[in-house]
Amino acid sequence: MELAGRLGVEEAPAPDLIRALSALQRVEQIQGESPDLLVRQVEVIRYLVEPMTDRREAARWARRGEILAFHLRQIAPARVEGYYYTALFLGFRAQNQRSVALLLLPRMEEEGRRAVSVDETYDDAGPLRFMGMLLIRAPAWPHGIGDTEEGVELLRRAVEIDDYPLNRLFLAQALIANGEAECGCEELAVVLDAPAEGRWARTRARWLREAEQVIDQNRCPRADEGIADANEAPSM
Repeated sequence: MELAGRLGVEEAPAPDLIRALSALQRVEQIQGESPDLLVRQVEVIRYLVEPMTDRREAARWARRGEILAFHLRQIAPARVEGYYYTALFLGFRAQNQRSVALLLLPRMEEEGRRAVSVDETYDDAGPLRFMGMLLIRAPAWPHGIGDTEEGVELLRRAVEIDDYPLNRLFLAQALIANGEAECGCEELAVVLDAPAEGRWARTRARWLREAEQVIDQNRCPRADEGIADANEAPSM
């Protein structure tokens, strides 16, 4: 477990994450299956899949994570993680296998809403973050489940619960999609200024790149200085 704890962290290199996953599987072989071990495995697979750019490889790992998460859902139905990670991996699969994306929407919504109902605060308000962006990005009725207004509402709730800057980044995107570009740009400015503390110290470099793309696409006003510095990975 010590090796997995050291290597299986968010934004770690893929080889380290794969080593961490192998270590967790060895522990499971020795100690037997448990919800906590399954949670750690799906966490590591999530960290591996989320930044992947190879669609085929990402879809393969997402399917593996989905199977584990669904099993976790079955053996620990009172815990949020099974529903939350099942929803996340379905989402990753939809992103990387566009041919099945619409077919997966109902299951993504079902698992995501169940996660919100069990524990909306988990993973820095992750269930709210997932459901909010799902409703923002999905096609609207009659072709899909999309609902921009509800998506904005859920993401506002995520920011109220946890000020993790990723919640604000997603809220900014939702506000822009809802025709509230000025408010969205204001949220993006807060994201750029967020100090490199806690979880954000590890994840900020990747998400700031996305924030700047949204800023450029929507011509949001911003200070001329400091942007290059914000892109640099923080010292650990």
